[in-house]
Amino acid sequence: MGRTLNQNNSNKGGNNSVIGTNPVIRKLSKVAEQSDNCASYGGIAVKTLYFLLMSGVGYVLYLYLSLNVFNTGESFDIEFDNYVSTLHMTPLFIGLGAAILSIILPFIVAFVRSTAPVLGTIYCLCQGALLGFLSYVAPQQYQGVMGLALIITIVLVLAMLAIYATGKVRPGKKVRTVIFALFITSVLSSLAVLILALIPATRPLVAFVTTNPLICIGFSVLGIIIATLFLLCDFETIRQTVENRLPKKYEWSAAFGLAFTVIWLYFKILDLLAKLTNTKSS
Repeated sequence: MGRTLNQNNSNKGGNNSVIGTNPVIRKLSKVAEQSDNCASYGGIAVKTLYFLLMSGVGYVLYLYLSLNVFNTGESFDIEFDNYVSTLHMTPLFIGLGAAILSIILPFIVAFVRSTAPVLGTIYCLCQGALLGFLSYVAPQQYQGVMGLALIITIVLVLAMLAIYATGKVRPGKKVRTVIFALFITSVLSSLAVLILALIPATRPLVAFVTTNPLICIGFSVLGIIIATLFLLCDFETIRQTVENRLPKKYEWSAAFGLAFTVIWLYFKILDLLAKLTNTKSS
């Protein structure tokens, strides 16, 4: 295991040797700039906490607006994972808009790094709004496990940081390539399920897969493993960003990449806990 993950000493000389797995920050490996006002671990940590805080703001803001401002007008019942909730049109549109922006914005940040402070903030607000939407339409399923999911996420992040800090584990090029391949496979699998669900002939197969608790739990566990491994790659990219003395402006890209992974990990853990809760109740 150690031989597989240890990075060769020859790779420490230049930032071209780093191939970031996280698509949001992988292009930092190609930056050749250096500056006296360079990136620091403290600066990246503060900006990462800022992005995560914005997710909390998005969550609180969505629930406040949904329960106190947009709770009038036309409403309808919506079924979500066997739960039926009464929902007004505006909160639904906000939730759908947040989901769409959450898909688009990371790609823009990945290609235009200068947009990370603004678009990264909007993305995190959208992720918080999406979390609020889930707790709004299925409070019995999600609100009961949100705190536990947060604790597990913090523990996993700190554990992976401690493992990385020992210096014995460095994700090499081959390992990062494998992790990135797993990430792409999971994304394509989700898209395939969505497309097959729209085809009448394949809907029974999709229904069997999505309602089978063992299959759903297995995919959730796999997603958590991939997200956890992403953390090691993010830590490596951050280390290279600091040690290669990249300009301070790149702290935003590095911080957003880490925040992206932490939020993704949280949602995967939340999804697993919700499925386990749903399985026990049924």
